[in-house]
Amino acid sequence: MIGQISNWKEKPKVKKSLQARKKVQITAPKVKIDLEGVGVYCELPRIVVKECYDPYLIWEISMDGSTYYIKADFLIRNGVFVSEEKIYALKPANTYMITLKIDDEVISKWDIQGVNHSYIAFEHNGNLIKKQTLPNYSVILILKNNRKILDKGNLPIFEFPQIPLWFDYNVYSIDLSNTQVLRCTHFNIPVNSEDKPVLIGGKTLFDQENSRTYTKLPKVRVPVISDGDWHLVIKYQFENTVFQKLNVIVKSGHSEILLNEYIEKDAFGQYEIKIWNRTGFNEKFFIEFVPNSKILFNQNDYWPHNVYGYKNNIQTIQTSKEVEIDVYNAEKINEINNGDNIVYKFKTREKDRFLIGEYKYYCNGKVFKTPLKLSILPIAWGIIEDENEVIEYVSKMYTLTKEDFTNSTDPYLLFAFGFHQFQDIQKIKLQLIDTDLQIILENEFQIAYKEGLRIPLNPYLFEIRNNNGASHLDYNLWVSLINSAEDIAASFIVARFQNEMVIRNCKLTQIENEVIIDWEEEGTKIGREIVMVNFVKPWHPPYHFKVDDKKTRLKININHLKPGIYKFLIQKESENLFFDEIEADICTLSNFQKGIIKGRTEEDTSPMEKVLSEILKTRFLKAKVTSKRLLKLQNDIKNLSVQMPEDMNMLSYAYILHNRFPPKRVDKRVISKIFDSVFDLFFDNKNEAFRYVLDSKFSNDYKKQLLQKCYCINLTCKPKINEIQMQTLAKVDEDAYGFIQLIQSENKVFGLNWAGISDIRILKEEDLFGEENHSFLSEENLGKNLYIEQYFQYLYQSIQLPRNLSKSTADFLREFQNQQDVQETKIFGKTRLQLLVEWREQTKKDLNHVKEQLVEVLNICSDTHLKKQFMDVFQALSKRKEADEIGYYIGLIALYASFIRNGLMSETKEFRKLLGYTIEKCNKLYYRDSIIIELYMQKERGYTWV
Repeated sequence: MIGQISNWKEKPKVKKSLQARKKVQITAPKVKIDLEGVGVYCELPRIVVKECYDPYLIWEISMDGSTYYIKADFLIRNGVFVSEEKIYALKPANTYMITLKIDDEVISKWDIQGVNHSYIAFEHNGNLIKKQTLPNYSVILILKNNRKILDKGNLPIFEFPQIPLWFDYNVYSIDLSNTQVLRCTHFNIPVNSEDKPVLIGGKTLFDQENSRTYTKLPKVRVPVISDGDWHLVIKYQFENTVFQKLNVIVKSGHSEILLNEYIEKDAFGQYEIKIWNRTGFNEKFFIEFVPNSKILFNQNDYWPHNVYGYKNNIQTIQTSKEVEIDVYNAEKINEINNGDNIVYKFKTREKDRFLIGEYKYYCNGKVFKTPLKLSILPIAWGIIEDENEVIEYVSKMYTLTKEDFTNSTDPYLLFAFGFHQFQDIQKIKLQLIDTDLQIILENEFQIAYKEGLRIPLNPYLFEIRNNNGASHLDYNLWVSLINSAEDIAASFIVARFQNEMVIRNCKLTQIENEVIIDWEEEGTKIGREIVMVNFVKPWHPPYHFKVDDKKTRLKININHLKPGIYKFLIQKESENLFFDEIEADICTLSNFQKGIIKGRTEEDTSPMEKVLSEILKTRFLKAKVTSKRLLKLQNDIKNLSVQMPEDMNMLSYAYILHNRFPPKRVDKRVISKIFDSVFDLFFDNKNEAFRYVLDSKFSNDYKKQLLQKCYCINLTCKPKINEIQMQTLAKVDEDAYGFIQLIQSENKVFGLNWAGISDIRILKEEDLFGEENHSFLSEENLGKNLYIEQYFQYLYQSIQLPRNLSKSTADFLREFQNQQDVQETKIFGKTRLQLLVEWREQTKKDLNHVKEQLVEVLNICSDTHLKKQFMDVFQALSKRKEADEIGYYIGLIALYASFIRNGLMSETKEFRKLLGYTIEKCNKLYYRDSIIIELYMQKERGYTWV
């Protein structure tokens, strides 16, 4: 057995995975429930990684045949990578298979049982019940709605409303303390009738729920027995090494065993506790006893404020002197040692609900460590749509117009609560209030002991949409938190609804280091910002300046601006309403006002930055100066070397800005050629460029343009991209994604669907007796010249008749194919003749130019050995020469691309440009030939992509 394990570990894939695991601190994901909030969800924990290449890790969740990928970005603290925590809403499934991947390596896998026999059960603390036997106390049961609980009238049972994504299930709370089996239609669920010892009481670190880390030791509640004593074994251990062991006998008759009678007051550390009795009762607990710490609250900054949300992002923690706190997702800005205690101050990020890190403490000369997850927001919120599965909270006021909800489906307001015990919050009140402070709609909800709350927004939106009387739309959605004394502990706005703003007569004045912007505005004059974009260094994030409500003037000190030339716009405050991937500002900002703002001048930090800045500056220069600058730039580019990903990032931003806002004074074609020459520098880094672009926050349209500029879409080498990037490629370029899936993927379902075929085998012609497969290079696949000749002859004759003058190309093609019964394989749902005719019709204005470009393929390959080795392909394609000359060139280009993919030919600069042009102009005609040729190379000649 040991030998088999050693051999298994030496397998290359296993060895690589085990090496990757050594760099990772693994924490298991959990399936939980929040009845009145998210519903059933998977808590994807933070993962600590020593080193990695990608700026994120990937969680893969498979549910009954469907697989979903969740990206968790890394934070870098003290040279260590720490991933974000994610919450993923789960649909019903028999099994949840969760995989953790880092740098394309599988680090760990978990199989978690889901719906079994039409039900799934949870503890009231939200944890999943993993055993097939239910405990003998109150549980949450989610049951398929075609199943019923029998003897319902004899059980203490309460039915909850349905939860998101579980529309075919009913939700119950059932007390099982007096039953041994829960009888349902068609099946029974056994109930454990045995009382086991459980931990109760104590005080957890920072009052964290479901925690096994205590600052005040708990008690063990035990069943009262009359036969025999309780045996208690307490092991004091450090990193799985036991260095102290205590055996205790507790007389029967006790209902509680106090652990502080056996564990000394300051004996901090990790404990394993076993308790058993000869009657069969036994249990094991793992706890950690740690020095006390507390979070210090400033009541003035603790709650969200009116329209501003949370104003304070400084968290203060007081610890014992034996404690050291290392927080991963916040910056430590102060540490004060007061002798008996230490006070830490951390600066948190805007959206963080928790402090995530490590709690270190010292005892008996040893350093113990325990994970830290500390709730820092008493209430968090976000607006979610029903189909959202990745749940996020923004905890700020939304500024929304009617148009923001045009395409929304069943939006709801989602709250997550992190109240501390002393706050005594019992209810939440939601009020829609108009500009005259009249309450339009009001609801109250009980929230005591709840983790979250989900409130449908449609009733509030209905009131807003039906407000036709007001000239200016102006509503606020207020939240009030109410304690048991019916006092309002906090009140704030979570959303504001208003008209679209209209800006007129904007005036810019710049006096030395101060800019004054004045304008006229239609609308509520609430929730606005001025955005300034650096038009010579757009890779720097734009500046956002909040405009005070009701004001139409803003003064800005520009001393702190990065060097550059800025343009500005006035807009409502930015929103990412339903948490889709946020697009980069460079892809969305528009409607810039007239005038420019000149920032400081400063030397560029890299050769690439200097070249790109100079290209973009030409829009602000006079024509005489510009031509000289451009000539010098063309020479400077030849000497540039590339640094990835920094230079690719700058180039992408510069290209998008130039493309979206082309200069008026400069010849666009000249600038475009200069950009092309810069993109050419990245050819040797195209795999890194591929990954960078797919991971970027640019719009899908610009991602596609960037991939084309870097020749990534050419697919002349095996793309090294992960599942998240592959998913993005499917949205960016369906053809490139489909081609990869058809040729390279083991599961070819998507590739087959993309190509419109049921099976690759239908592309292989069989002989009359079906005994032997022939080549993919059949005329049915590559096309028959006879059909082309006959079609154009038919077309010529048909258009001579007056009755056919109103017919379209589609009409003629359909009639011809019906008459001739065209025997060509359908790929993309069309014969090659149909693809060709439709393409020629769409390209008729540029047909001669396309032909002039594609004919260059005849100068590409002069390798007589290759032509001889693949004579059958060359001969099959050469049949197109007379009737379909352009098709002949397209076939050769597809063939040479395959030669390069399979390591038979080197890629030249001329060919990669020609291939990129062919894919852009000929699209499905090119891909049809590529599919046939690539399958021929793979299945008949045994080649694989390199």
